[in-house]
Amino acid sequence: MLLFPNFRYVVSYLKAVAVGTPSVKTGLHTVFILPIIILALFSNPIKEHVLSNARFSWLSESQFDFCRILLVILWALLRISTAKIQLQAYLDLSLEKLQILRRETGYIKSNELQRMIYQYASYFCAAALQYFLPVLLTLVIALLLKSVGNIGIFETPEASSVLKTNVTEPTVHAFLSLEAQKPMWTFFLVMILTINVSLYVHARCISNLPAEENNTVFLVGTYTLKEEGQIYLLEADDNWTHISGKPFLFHDGEVLHLSGHPKMANIFSTCSLLWAGGKLKPIAGIWQLNDEKSSISCLSSFDVSEKTAKILEFHWHNSGDQAVVLYDHSISICDVSDSHNMKNAATKKLDVRRLNNITWNPHGSGTNLCLAADSNILELDSRTLSSSFTITNAHAHNVLYLDYNPLVPYRLASAGEDGRVCLWDTRKTTAPFYVFHDHSHWVWNVKHNPIHDQLMLSCSSDGRVFLSHLITNKDPDIENPIKSVEKELVVECDDSVYSFAWAANDPFIFAALSYDGRVTIAKIKRDLKYKILNL
Repeated sequence: MLLFPNFRYVVSYLKAVAVGTPSVKTGLHTVFILPIIILALFSNPIKEHVLSNARFSWLSESQFDFCRILLVILWALLRISTAKIQLQAYLDLSLEKLQILRRETGYIKSNELQRMIYQYASYFCAAALQYFLPVLLTLVIALLLKSVGNIGIFETPEASSVLKTNVTEPTVHAFLSLEAQKPMWTFFLVMILTINVSLYVHARCISNLPAEENNTVFLVGTYTLKEEGQIYLLEADDNWTHISGKPFLFHDGEVLHLSGHPKMANIFSTCSLLWAGGKLKPIAGIWQLNDEKSSISCLSSFDVSEKTAKILEFHWHNSGDQAVVLYDHSISICDVSDSHNMKNAATKKLDVRRLNNITWNPHGSGTNLCLAADSNILELDSRTLSSSFTITNAHAHNVLYLDYNPLVPYRLASAGEDGRVCLWDTRKTTAPFYVFHDHSHWVWNVKHNPIHDQLMLSCSSDGRVFLSHLITNKDPDIENPIKSVEKELVVECDDSVYSFAWAANDPFIFAALSYDGRVTIAKIKRDLKYKILNL
């Protein structure tokens, strides 16, 4: 209830600090740091140190408790006083988002820009409620603690231990004793203050664990150079009532790509950038989750010797014995049959401005690779690194993502900076047989459902995720295999959505990740599910 509102608070706090005057910055920093000081005062070691110190002999335990509650009230009043600045910073986020989109290439319709501004403005009342709710709840519990605990500045410890209440009046003391109430309300106050001390991290990549067949599990990697990186393991319970997130410290910098091992549920790979020695160091690594999923350990890693190279992606072959590593201008085929050691088997450098994505072709011999190179698409044989086919100018701008239909050979989906998703028959590459125009900006990811290939997801910098239900023609003589498409907007976020993943244990569950670190795990609607299953 409180965690997401405080993520939003941190976003507006960072924005307000960036544009505020020195006096405003001082006030905002005070409001942000004060809960940490209050939490420290609620810890037993500090309390015992203060009360046992001869310099504070004039301070009784009741007076110390009163000072803590007074600080909580002061913090609440200060945060309320800065509400106008914080909420204005929230509204300014729409302008910042528009500036980011305009710096990128691609045509954006004016009504889409207006829609984005309206999205922030229409959510203003909810954002204001989310700003004040944690403050008011903290204030109420602090006053309850003062009232039921008989805490006062002029009371002595002996007097405060005596419960004075009229038994004829219905009070909270009639249900719980003072000894039970005081620690209970203190616990609630500390927990809410702890939630108010929020963290805000960016994230761009999310992955499932393909070999995990029993639980709904996803991995998320943070995207920040300023702090220690983290890998989050997200897991939904069987009743779909709670999603737990377990963070693991990641020392290799910001995470660019995550990929789960196709055969082993406790193995995954990362591509990252580490700031070390005044320069960026690209690293690819293979990691292992321990049996209790309480820690991760690095099994194997390697970095790039070339100063200009950057490791973008690491993709496992379906067998789990091979993997392909994508760089800015080259690819490497690695032997990973022993996950404790990555052996570089072959490397091919391509004469392109930039490689953006690579994927294995699951059909045929399973040895072909498809690459997004600038605005072109090309397929290579991983054994000889020779070209199979090339689609020139597949998109008006760069191709950003490729995905083969897992069930039907020769079917390929591509996403690009022109805001389009194209479906191709690789035997007829003159033009795509179907084009989607759902998104208003760069499309970063497109994926078929691994079990039901008529379902397809796409996400974009416009903050939206679309689910497409492809209805195919049953007549093989018709040239276009797509009869019609039913589309649904399933996720809409404040920030860009760079990645999503289908769940490995249930084909009707997916998770989408926006750049502000928000993860949305959702189920496909029941009527569509039954329609696909013919129930």
